[in-house]
Amino acid sequence: MESSHCLIFLLSSVWDLNDNGIVGGEEASHVINTTIKQLEETRDILSNLQNVYRNDCESKTKYDNEHPTLGQQNALKSAKQYLQTMPFSYNGLIKQLKYEGYTDSEAEYGAKNCGADWYYQASIAAKNYLDIMPFSRKSLIEQLQYEGYTYEQAVYGVEQNGY
Repeated sequence: MESSHCLIFLLSSVWDLNDNGIVGGEEASHVINTTIKQLEETRDILSNLQNVYRNDCESKTKYDNEHPTLGQQNALKSAKQYLQTMPFSYNGLIKQLKYEGYTDSEAEYGAKNCGADWYYQASIAAKNYLDIMPFSRKSLIEQLQYEGYTYEQAVYGVEQNGY
């Protein structure tokens, strides 16, 4: 709960009690302190639950990476082979692997685990385009984005080639 919501809740509780003649002076302080303590305990419980969930997700991901399926292993091999032939963006590589028949999860596994530096890949792609034909800085960035590179990767690739 956001702090502003907590304060409104707290004040409305005290006003309700005060309007009914139940709370005044020290009693109001006690109600406020008790409510704050309950809110802090609730926050701590939620924080602990988030940590348990986060740890569970991390251990599942770790296990999945330690024991890839045959399809994931082959997608990874294919991803590495593609990157030796030509540059790919992360998204472009996933699309290519899916085109080759790998499932979404296999293609994502291959792209995530192939060890590619996507910024470096963008710089190679930019160089390849410039070797073929002239581009303005803007149009080369747009072309790289069209190929699936992020804006930051595209700008890096373009800057590495003189723009």
